[in-house]
Amino acid sequence: MERGRIYLMAERGDYTGKPRPVVVMQNPNVQLESVIVVPLTSYDADGSPIRVEIEPTLENGLQKRSFAMCDKITTLPKAKLGISIGTMDIGRLSEIKQVIVDLVDEGEALDETA
Repeated sequence: MERGRIYLMAERGDYTGKPRPVVVMQNPNVQLESVIVVPLTSYDADGSPIRVEIEPTLENGLQKRSFAMCDKITTLPKAKLGISIGTMDIGRLSEIKQVIVDLVDEGEALDETA
């Protein structure tokens, strides 16, 4: 699994009411039967610091402006990943990773009301 690759999740998840794109966040050197992903949504959470905005590009294969739901990071069996639609650019991938670090860090709290 390549970090940053975007797949269509084959079925709905616990926090997702429908199949949707997910971005692989797992270290590529970790080979498991499951994979760590962050789901994407087109719902704009009004500037929430735990959502990373992603504009559609030919490279990422998204059809509309999307947001990485960093608070919904999850692990899926690889078999639940559908087709790959593209790859996240390194800048956005780094932003997603930093938000995840901030969510689990014991340091300064994120302002979820921003």
